[in-house]
Amino acid sequence: MPVVGAEVRRARRWFWTMVVIVAAVMGVLYRTSKADPAPMVGPVILLSAVVVLGAVTQAGRIWVALEGPARLPRWRRRRRAARRAGQNASAGSRRNGSGSRDG
Repeated sequence: MPVVGAEVRRARRWFWTMVVIVAAVMGVLYRTSKADPAPMVGPVILLSAVVVLGAVTQAGRIWVALEGPARLPRWRRRRRAARRAGQNASAGSRRNGSGSRDG
C-alpha cells in the first residue's frame, strides 16, 4: 500500500528527526569517549550506543517505507522472468506424467 499525503509528510518529519537524534547522540558519544574515566562514563556510552542503534534502525525502516523496495535492473528482471518461465514449463511436464514413476 503506497504512502500518501499527510502520512508522507509525517514519515519524512520522523525520518529527519531520527537523523538529528543520531547526530546529537553521536556528539554525546564522542565527547563521553574522550572524557576522563568516571563512574558514569560506561553507562552513558552504553545508553548513547543503544539510542544511536535504535534511531538508525528506525530511520532506515522509514526510508525503505518511503522509497519502496529496491528494484532489480531491467536486464536482471528479464533473466529472472525467463528462468521462471522455464521452470514453470518443466514443472508442467512433470505434472502431465512424463516423469512419474507410477507409470
